[in-house]
Amino acid sequence: MLVHELIIQGSDDKTALCDKGVKTSYAELKAQVAQYRSYLYARGVRAKENVALFAKNSADFIFSYLAITSLGCVTVPLNTMLTPREISFVIKDAKTRYIVTDRKLPLTTGEDTAPPVQLYIPEISEEIARQPYPDVSPASIQESDPCVILYTSGTTGRPKGALLSHSNLVSNAKAFSEATGSRTDDNFLCVLPMFHSLAWTCCVATPLYNGATITIVETFHPKEVIATIRDRGVTMVIGVPAMFNFYTSLAKPEDLDGARLFICGGASLPLEIINSFHAKTGKRIIEGYGLSEASPVVSFNPLDKTGTKCNAGLFRPARRKRENPARRLALYRGHGLHGRRRLYLYRRPQKGSGHRQRPQRVPQRSGRDPVPAPGCERSCGHRGSGQKTR
Repeated sequence: MLVHELIIQGSDDKTALCDKGVKTSYAELKAQVAQYRSYLYARGVRAKENVALFAKNSADFIFSYLAITSLGCVTVPLNTMLTPREISFVIKDAKTRYIVTDRKLPLTTGEDTAPPVQLYIPEISEEIARQPYPDVSPASIQESDPCVILYTSGTTGRPKGALLSHSNLVSNAKAFSEATGSRTDDNFLCVLPMFHSLAWTCCVATPLYNGATITIVETFHPKEVIATIRDRGVTMVIGVPAMFNFYTSLAKPEDLDGARLFICGGASLPLEIINSFHAKTGKRIIEGYGLSEASPVVSFNPLDKTGTKCNAGLFRPARRKRENPARRLALYRGHGLHGRRRLYLYRRPQKGSGHRQRPQRVPQRSGRDPVPAPGCERSCGHRGSGQKTR
């Protein structure tokens, strides 16, 4: 399955997106993606292009992303906190000729590179509403073809583009669905930034894979988000430690009654927050671990092992064909208590193909070079990628 094909999973009359109170059904989602695709094609976007996407959380972000990939292009989501100079660097490095954006950007790419054509999202919406564009069929591409380049800052100090395929993202969404028991009747909160791999895979791709609903919040304002969880019937809350700290201090138990699962990633969650949240709400927070190069979820605590603080461990793998057991999602099979030596290993189909134009800088993970676990600097002495444990 391709990433833009995820939208066929839901029933046409089912609500796919809820953005600022405006609901979009799966039928409307398919129509919007098709219209965006036709518009981009009319503006000259062609297969195998790298197309940048700069926008805050919105339904338009999803329309744009899926339209870009359905044309056989590679999406380059940009961090909305980047400065114009940093954006210009990414655009030049990724060699993008087009950028879909929700605001005008003052970009300079240097004398040797022409600035990209900016396709302004409000104008796209107006043009689509004003006149229909000729239908354009999705491009014929393979699951192994590149889908997205995620620029992350690393040890080199300059952004590096992690290249992920359609198979990488869809397999991770499938495995995450199995690990969390995601269902069609779930309502996922998407307040994490969509340009980030955690939000896109877990808050967008996963609910689309299950034909579920996505409740979109543009910016994190604690009281507003808590009200959204309560009033919109959110069942799956995915966030980072700082968010759960606010939920613990500001939310009433009844505000979170409707949510069945709370998932934390991005950093190790302090034990104090875990205990305080449970004491107040009677619900547990489940931790996961991952990295952008892994699409991004590598491991996830079992749903029945949340009573004790532990490193994010067990992640049920999405198996490939029986005759090829090496291509499993995750090799790590344990969920060690905090303080025990545990190593994280991962392979395809979720493992990306490396960093764009920097193959020599990509850490090649193997059984001799484990992925560090959250909190592992305290638990097993692992202090950096490529460094072996003693």
